[in-house]
Amino acid sequence: AAIEKRPAKESDKAAIETLRAKASDLRQRRARWRDASAVTYVTPDDPPTFLCVGADDEYRPLQIASLAAALKQAGVVHEHVIIPGMKHSVVSDPVVLGRIYAFLDKQLRPK
Repeated sequence: AAIEKRPAKESDKAAIETLRAKASDLRQRRARWRDASAVTYVTPDDPPTFLCVGADDEYRPLQIASLAAALKQAGVVHEHVIIPGMKHSVVSDPVVLGRIYAFLDKQLRPK
């Protein structure tokens, strides 16, 4: 059966324009997100980086994982620590502080 072609209704035209506007907005948001992301700017000459996130952090675990992957790909010295059972505020944890001090000591101590 042939598909009947009919002239576009005004409501069809409006719906198409709405979809185009939403697609354009989505592309702009993705571009802004990419521009705001530290992952975009990782280069091999970046300094050693310590990344720490709580496994139960509802805010940033995927972003940190992406940054860790970018650092690894660029050959940047880094440590990516995931603390089980921890939420967003990990710095107050004594184990985390010990890991931070050890990382800094290793990176800053004269060789």
